[in-house]
Amino acid sequence: MRSTPAWTLLVLVLVSCGGGSSSPPNPSASAPAGTITEYTVPTANSGVSNITAGPDGALWFVESKDGKVGRITTSGSFTEYPLPPGVASADAITLGPDQDLWLTDKANHILRVTTSGGATVYTAPAQLGDIAVGADGNLWSPEYSTNYLDAFSTAGALIHHDPTGYTNQNAYIALGSDNNLWIAGNSPTLARATSADDVTTFSLAPPMAAGSSMRNLTNGPDGNLWICAVNDDLILKVSTSGVVLESYAVPTANAQPWDITTGPDENLWFTEQTGNKIGRITTSGAITEFPVPTANAQPYWIATGPDGNLWFTESNGNKVASIVP
Repeated sequence: MRSTPAWTLLVLVLVSCGGGSSSPPNPSASAPAGTITEYTVPTANSGVSNITAGPDGALWFVESKDGKVGRITTSGSFTEYPLPPGVASADAITLGPDQDLWLTDKANHILRVTTSGGATVYTAPAQLGDIAVGADGNLWSPEYSTNYLDAFSTAGALIHHDPTGYTNQNAYIALGSDNNLWIAGNSPTLARATSADDVTTFSLAPPMAAGSSMRNLTNGPDGNLWICAVNDDLILKVSTSGVVLESYAVPTANAQPWDITTGPDENLWFTEQTGNKIGRITTSGAITEFPVPTANAQPYWIATGPDGNLWFTESNGNKVASIVP
């Protein structure tokens, strides 16, 4: 069912800070909701991409164009670590159960990176896409352009390599409240996979249009899946039975909602890549949008930081930014 939520476009005081290795001050706890602070990545045209909270109180992100993984403190201080030779266009990153960072790249690798920047490279059967920790404590990744779903132990060993019957092209993966893995990709079909690779698919058309695509998804505070339907400019609320409970239209036309996560305020926060905004949606569907200070920044990936703010990357702005929830 498609709902038209109440929404507000807020024009707020937005703070933009320069980059390099400097440490601009953090927004204070009294800063209004929606206050954005931007930090420029030291390496120009870095291809800043996926971001996750690390175990060390900092945020870690991928620089897909320059072969590095970056670290930013909550005060805005950067450290960049070169990845080993042969690693190509690392993209996805997540925190593993071993408290190391795990990445995938476009050269058939999965990588473990410690908080000191040391990297270990393991061979994967094919190019991997997104990566998530399963309920079994293993690292799961849909292969980028096949119908295989792979799982790796924290020792880097391949322990599952099985066909799913689901086309994974450009797929994203998340652990649901039912402890199953959920996969969304370049179609209006959602997949649920158990740790034994038993896959069930669900059509989300309608409300999605035939031939349209999803981007990222997350487990919401209400136990439902929340999904970015990028071509339809929708945020979907889907039960763990695969039923679309609601679909909410993003107020900005052609916004391209891309990544979504649960914030510390128990709301969902998402990036609007072409809308150049950060969106907040309540579990009842009320949407508020916050403009990104840098024009055409293309906000990309978003994660909750250890400071209680949301942190996101700007793929075109070459920045990492925080927003107060």
